[in-house]
Amino acid sequence: MPDAPQRRRPGRRSTRLGDATAGADVDSELSDAAADGPGRPRGQSPSWVPALMVACFLLGLVWLVVYYLAGQQVPGMSGLGNWNLLIGIGLISIGFVVSTQWR
Repeated sequence: MPDAPQRRRPGRRSTRLGDATAGADVDSELSDAAADGPGRPRGQSPSWVPALMVACFLLGLVWLVVYYLAGQQVPGMSGLGNWNLLIGIGLISIGFVVSTQWR
């Protein structure tokens, strides 16, 4: 009767030749690198993220309000016509995209 296959020990990697010691330290190195991660801890976001998010929200809102209230009197806005809606909503959308990076 054939022998039962040997089980791998936790934290050790076996190779094709069956040498369980060849990759023993690889698992611990990978887990250490994943825990540290590059740069700052995962719980923090850069300080420019909330500032840019709020700026895009407010600029888009102000653009739409100015377009509706005084769009014909503002020289640059009167030439854009309904593209002003796209600009205002686009700025607000950029604010939402940036908000996904805030932790």
